[in-house]
Amino acid sequence: MVCNNDIEQNRRYQMDLDIRAYAPTDLPALAKMLSSPAVFPNTTRQPYNSVEMIAPLFADLSHTHLVAYSGEDLVSTGSLLTNQNPRRKHSAELAITVAPEWQGKGIGSQMLALLLAQADNWLNLLRIELVVFADNQAGIALYKKYGFEVEGLRKADAFKNGEYCDSYMMARLSPSLGSS
Repeated sequence: MVCNNDIEQNRRYQMDLDIRAYAPTDLPALAKMLSSPAVFPNTTRQPYNSVEMIAPLFADLSHTHLVAYSGEDLVSTGSLLTNQNPRRKHSAELAITVAPEWQGKGIGSQMLALLLAQADNWLNLLRIELVVFADNQAGIALYKKYGFEVEGLRKADAFKNGEYCDSYMMARLSPSLGSS
């Protein structure tokens, strides 16, 4: 289910997005997007990702991977990486990337809404987790808009742009649990 506000925001930007399941033919576009100097600093990936480097990320068929295109341009990708530990199969890790020139146009919101609908309505996931850099205010605001809460701070979690930076651990529990 996509939030009506997200649909309206996409109309405002006159976007005709094709959001679908990932296919191996998407790998070159994904490698290009993940290698963008405006993208990789907000991920834990190293710069200059090749197709061979990212292919294993998308190879596991137990995960959900979506891609969003505007015409021929890959504008976003989102994944739910389901936990393989039998005692944690009710949880998944969320990852979303939006191409820099498409940020602020509601695409991340639409991708997140679709992934959460998949988690709640088809995968029976009760807990969605993520890690976001503490300086990624836009990302943090997006996740909070969809019910994610900060559960902790990981100090000096990653090395980026020549210095250590902190990350927040965030999670969202399924609405089916009620208020816990």
